[in-house]
Amino acid sequence: MMSAIWFGTQKPCIDTFLRPFVDECRDLAINPLQWIDSTGICHICRVFTLVCSSDAIVRAILRNCKQFNGKFGCDWCLHPGEVVEKGRGFVRSYFYRKHAERTHTQFKTDATDAYHTTTVKHGVKGPSILLLLPLFDIVSGFIPDYMHCVLLGVCRQMMGLWMDTCNHLQPWYIGRKIQVFERKLLSIKPPTEITRSPRSIAQRKFWKASEWRAFLLYYAFYVLPGILPTPYLEHFFLLSCSIHLLLQQSVSFSDIKKAETSLVSFVKKMELLYGRENVSFNVHQLTHLSTSVWNWGPLWSTSAFTFESNNGYLKTLFNGTQFVSQQVVEVFLLWQEIPRRLNELCFEPWSDFGKFVCSITGLSPLQRIASFKTVSEPSRIHMTASMEITIENLIQAPVFNKYAESYDRFIFGNVMYHTAQYKRILKRDNTFIKIKDIHAQLLHLLISKINCVCQSECSCSPTPILIVQIYSVLNSPRMISSTIAAKTAKTRHIKAFFLNDLVGKCVQMGGWFHFQINLKPINIKSYSTTP
Repeated sequence: MMSAIWFGTQKPCIDTFLRPFVDECRDLAINPLQWIDSTGICHICRVFTLVCSSDAIVRAILRNCKQFNGKFGCDWCLHPGEVVEKGRGFVRSYFYRKHAERTHTQFKTDATDAYHTTTVKHGVKGPSILLLLPLFDIVSGFIPDYMHCVLLGVCRQMMGLWMDTCNHLQPWYIGRKIQVFERKLLSIKPPTEITRSPRSIAQRKFWKASEWRAFLLYYAFYVLPGILPTPYLEHFFLLSCSIHLLLQQSVSFSDIKKAETSLVSFVKKMELLYGRENVSFNVHQLTHLSTSVWNWGPLWSTSAFTFESNNGYLKTLFNGTQFVSQQVVEVFLLWQEIPRRLNELCFEPWSDFGKFVCSITGLSPLQRIASFKTVSEPSRIHMTASMEITIENLIQAPVFNKYAESYDRFIFGNVMYHTAQYKRILKRDNTFIKIKDIHAQLLHLLISKINCVCQSECSCSPTPILIVQIYSVLNSPRMISSTIAAKTAKTRHIKAFFLNDLVGKCVQMGGWFHFQINLKPINIKSYSTTP
């Protein structure tokens, strides 16, 4: 029955836009897709649509429901919201209350009733064409995208509350301390994985989602203490720590429950600290984030960041406004064809032309990408006494070869690292690391045949060794988990480690160490290499 009643219930433009996609998905679910792999084995696959990521406005259009500012505007529960006064107008507040969860079956029933009675039932205006998708759950299949909900939503809302002069009489207002805020923010030197450097708070309305992400996960720990009053600071850190947990590479059940408890506490305290009128729909969506992670995995796996990034790439494939689709197809096919054509040519991969070709096609020289690779010219040094001592403590043997090659940049595990000897990038800092369970700063990367006593050329293998400066961990505030961030102090203790002891890179600001979570890996083709 559902397939017969959805015609005309949605806006014609949405029906026209979605119909080809729905028809193709239904066909792929019924008629399997056959393909042959490189070994000649034939595979038969059925294709299904399971999850959709979008912002709140588009989600309401796709589901044929009321928007977030309407009664029963939540996509996952039956929270009706309440209209409250704010400033000179009114807003719909979604203050915390426990309401029944929506289900796919109930949505279909509400859609059918809305169609037959020409009324809105629990916020559902009528059937959606997406109900025709096989195996697609119209409720849990949509997720609260954290890029729009948290970063461009709650984070930006909180900053507006703190900085907006209309709140100058409120206890959370920090506009009088904006110079201190700005000085601390602009002094931060993030690693290269955080693609945008900190920008002035005066330009916050132009901040991208990635800038709000960096502020929420890293910068806030250093910038806000001493500026934002303690109750509001602890409240904001509930959000930051919860998002940290839900953005891990692998999220455990206990982490999901911990994040859920913290997010519910955040929503409850939002009403107490900032007033019911500021409990927006974005704030309410936080209560559904944990369920989304439980159903579909970490927040990064379903966020809109990937789509936004691909949209940026598509914009580079055309110029002007004429024949856009044809331009995109032609340029895309051209770039796909370049690697195959280059393999037919004969050129020296280590020549200047060869390096240039590799840089624009993504091909590494000789088609080899190792997990460890130096990306700078070596400098031959004579080990200092302190270097010898630290290395001897590491290998538990005397160092016979006093000479080593020192590098100030290298790639390990597809991540770029700098040593303290590298001075070229002034606004970035890639020297802070976690090595074993220790927080440290990279001082030197030495590659040497430390146990070699040969008098002439030999086959002894060189050993890469990291010389680091240790940071001791202090007691962090009670609302900060040590697994998310650590308050540290610089020591004079120098220690040597093997390269395989390196766990990963950290973000370090004012003594705070943050172990990075799912930051974009370095593309090895972007760096000049030495054979």
